[in-house]
Amino acid sequence: MASADNPEPDSRTMTSTGRLPSLDGLRAISIILVLLGHAGGPRGFQRINLQIGDYAHLGVVVFFVISGFLITSLLMHEYDTTRRISLRLFYARRTLRIFPASYFYLCVICLLSASNFIHLRGVDIWHAFTYTVNFFPGRSWQVGHLWSLSVEEQFYLLWPFAFAVSGPRKANRVAWAVIALAIVAQIFTNDREKLGAALGHDVSHSSAHVPEMKLEQAVTPQRKIAPEQEHSFDIGLGL
Repeated sequence: MASADNPEPDSRTMTSTGRLPSLDGLRAISIILVLLGHAGGPRGFQRINLQIGDYAHLGVVVFFVISGFLITSLLMHEYDTTRRISLRLFYARRTLRIFPASYFYLCVICLLSASNFIHLRGVDIWHAFTYTVNFFPGRSWQVGHLWSLSVEEQFYLLWPFAFAVSGPRKANRVAWAVIALAIVAQIFTNDREKLGAALGHDVSHSSAHVPEMKLEQAVTPQRKIAPEQEHSFDIGLGL
């Protein structure tokens, strides 16, 4: 029972560890969406059609939103308390939370590759270890799911720095500017694809995607994965 000395915890209040209990429901829904989306991947299983499009990807996007909300809340709380942001402590916490599990996995698959159980190229390992898998369209299946962790790491690197340098008020403007640039970039990309189609040139098979085409023709057997299946198995690492 709650008392004046021990008030009942509010699900909207952040705990000392930076956790908001009220977000656990969203986390659960996101995990279910991702698991259901991947359930159609193994042989003998049929993908469930929920009539909501690519719901596995939706689950990952929801995790991105939760992560952004939590990180920004932590930064604002720290600024309100100390009037400054300690980037050193922030990066140290993120490093200890993500790097051990991530690099352990990478070391294991590198050993498997060295033992010829799987096939990894040097470029796969490079992008995986530098968290730039999302910029590499020709990634191998064994590191393909790390694209979402790469997005998270890039966010952890850039957003706290922008927040600390500009302060809360200007950081808000920075965020809106990035959103505007993302919309413009998306429009430009769509227009480029339409122009390529009008000229009879499929830009989706341009030179930027040559590594991906070569991957499918590789002599070493690789497990092929459908586009809707290449989502995050590491959604719990960054949150």
